Amino acid sequence: MAERNRPQTQRDQTVQERVEKVAENSEFTMPEEFNEEDVLQGNSSTATAEPTSLTLDQLNNVGFNDKQDEAEYSKLNPPVGDWLKEDRWACSIRVNNSDIANTDLDSNGRTTLNFMGKPESRQANGIEYQPMLFLRISPDIRYKQDKPTEVDMAYKLFLRAKELYLQLNSEKPKNIGQLVNMLTEDSFVLRTMNGDNGPIVVDIKVKRQAR
Repeated sequence: MAERNRPQTQRDQTVQERVEKVAENSEFTMPEEFNEEDVLQGNSSTATAEPTSLTLDQLNNVGFNDKQDEAEYSKLNPPVGDWLKEDRWACSIRVNNSDIANTDLDSNGRTTLNFMGKPESRQANGIEYQPMLFLRISPDIRYKQDKPTEVDMAYKLFLRAKELYLQLNSEKPKNIGQLVNMLTEDSFVLRTMNGDNGPIVVDIKVKRQAR
């Protein structure tokens, strides 16, 4: 709370120092399917394609490799539930300048901390899954549009991250940098549910100790 009561210039300077520190240690890379160069080429009017000798009539006689297609399709829908994070994950910091509140850490808009990595693999129905997971938290409070008395998922996960730090370290975090270090370096469990484009992280918690 003391941090949010600082003059705006001091708060902006503090946030910038954290951004620079995390960026120096970040190995965040954009997934290949979102590579900007590829997207621009694909949408460009100057993009060309190699001609084919196949005709539409010939395609009418081409069947499917159902065994291969079904096996690959099943991998697109990993099981929901708990996933264990063990390895180091990448982190990026973003500011949404179209979403601004006077209590935000950055005067330019809402700050989000975005973590990306693969959990330990799991098997289900004889198939091994190891999906890419994305964890997004925000220290800037927002409420759900359809439920204005409930905080949104990014802020909820920020609160859960603070509780996770307390459980792992037996003390409350003193700054956001400690949360970033924990979420990139430490081991914990992420709970997921199905989303339109893959699993969505809805909770984080300590991993259960073996008895």
